[in-house]
Amino acid sequence: MRRRRSHDRGAAAAAAPRLRELLRTGPFLRLDGRTSLPGCLLAIVASSVAVNVLQVLLVEAGGPLSRAATLLATAVVLAGLGPQLWTARDHLLRHLADLRFGLALLVALAAATALGTLVVQTPNQEVFYARYGPLAPALTWLQLHHLFGCWWFRWLLALLAFGLLATGLRRRVWRQGQRAFGLVHLGTVLLLVGGAATALLGHRGVAHLEVGGSSAELTIEDGNTVQLPFELALDGFAVERRPRQWRLYLVQRDEGGQPEVLRSWPAEPGRRRVPGFGPVEILSVQADPDDPLVELALPAGRALLAGSGPTRLELDGGRILRLAPRADDVINYTSTVSLHRDGRPTRSAEIRVNAPLRHGGWVLYQADYDAESEQRAGLMLVRDPGRPLVLAGLLLAMAGLGGLLLGRREEP
Repeated sequence: MRRRRSHDRGAAAAAAPRLRELLRTGPFLRLDGRTSLPGCLLAIVASSVAVNVLQVLLVEAGGPLSRAATLLATAVVLAGLGPQLWTARDHLLRHLADLRFGLALLVALAAATALGTLVVQTPNQEVFYARYGPLAPALTWLQLHHLFGCWWFRWLLALLAFGLLATGLRRRVWRQGQRAFGLVHLGTVLLLVGGAATALLGHRGVAHLEVGGSSAELTIEDGNTVQLPFELALDGFAVERRPRQWRLYLVQRDEGGQPEVLRSWPAEPGRRRVPGFGPVEILSVQADPDDPLVELALPAGRALLAGSGPTRLELDGGRILRLAPRADDVINYTSTVSLHRDGRPTRSAEIRVNAPLRHGGWVLYQADYDAESEQRAGLMLVRDPGRPLVLAGLLLAMAGLGGLLLGRREEP
């Protein structure tokens, strides 16, 4: 044990000069082939700004001519840099796998995530400008109103994936003794790739249909409309309710006159204590689902409450004892749908809460319904192509972490 502790102290003492060396200043690609932390941060920020400018030119500003010119200029720049990057691929791989680059990238991601939590994320420009006033144009130009979906944040995640791949290649993680480390890196890369696939190729939206209606289009979360590979028809809708239950509610009106439920009890015989008033005993209940009759014993005498009236009893202190049916009586609701292709039905199924329908890479969930008419349902349609990659990445990363922990325990 003493030998192990002295070894740990020696390792910590040896790591201190190396940590100071990691924080040395200098350009990103130095003449001696080494990398520096401030230089990495500068390169990461500069590349993120360039990606943000590219998004503004392609998406936010101008028409087709401006976008075509931007794409042409980007293609020319990449064509000019491509051969040089290929020639310097070994140096580039070394810098991407450098610990300083990883630290700088984690700092940049942490700062970006902090900004995303501090700045309100909303696609509504009016709400954003009303909240931030004169700062809104600058924040919008930086895409901070939808930071986690903007290009430059995705670019940071792509750099993280490139860095992990470069580290795995440099360390040759397929060799004996490095495989657990390689599984962790590969799992993390698959997580990032799966997230990117979902962000770029996935869709999510809610289709509201009347019974007997159909639609082959879906309005997704960003307001755009996508064409579905099938036509979705709502053939029927049903709401499942529990048997009607009546309850006694103790209600207090606030200063604005709005009722606030303080306590509630089932309308069953028994003694109840009302705070600030005294005991209330339910003597008898005629359990009619539509018109129950409840006999109460109060300190001042007896009273009757009924479903058809009277339904309320005034108490001291502005409190009200009210007889009313339980509001949350809905157990489940079911949509009967059919999927059509080329005018012919290809599939028919029922969609319930927590029982979705999966078809052709899409998942259809029961989202909501019109409580007044009960003839209109909201179905959420989700396409998530990156989900298998994310699940595989999680399994690989967990297996790698388990291997690293087991290997550490086996060390002498």
